[in-house]
Amino acid sequence: MTVFLRAVVMIVVLVGLPAAWVYYGPLPQGAQRVVDRVVSVAKSAIGWEQQAEVVDDLKSAPRFDVASAPPPLTPIEDNPAVDTTRALSQQAEPLLAQLRTLGAAEYTLEKWGNNGQLYRFCCAMPLAQNDEYTRQFEAVADDPLASIEQVVGEVASWQIARHGGR
Repeated sequence: MTVFLRAVVMIVVLVGLPAAWVYYGPLPQGAQRVVDRVVSVAKSAIGWEQQAEVVDDLKSAPRFDVASAPPPLTPIEDNPAVDTTRALSQQAEPLLAQLRTLGAAEYTLEKWGNNGQLYRFCCAMPLAQNDEYTRQFEAVADDPLASIEQVVGEVASWQIARHGGR
């Protein structure tokens, strides 16, 4: 019986009071003062007032000081990694253009392996006029261009076999 009464009280508190708030709006001032008083007595009995004082004593987060800012980054043009990426994109563009001509729905090149020492190129080719059904092609190699070349070759072979040399 005790468990049943506790369950009823919990349901009333968790469901009934918010529903009453939505339906009737906020409490009248007199009732709100009573609720505030009960909450303050409960906080003092539990010891939450002391915890609130401790929280107020916390320091704010450190601020960023312009004087201690790190030196600015090197411009993108001077960065050798960006130059390598540009060279790779220039070398890969003819292969990617060929892949788009063959009708690629999407393709990605990403680092692969435990330490990122390999490159994985994936391509999705539509099976029909509808892009919902695709065939996946992928290749993993030490060189990013080699993985792209392998996929382009596989897609071209698949297209020739599929269309009978047309």
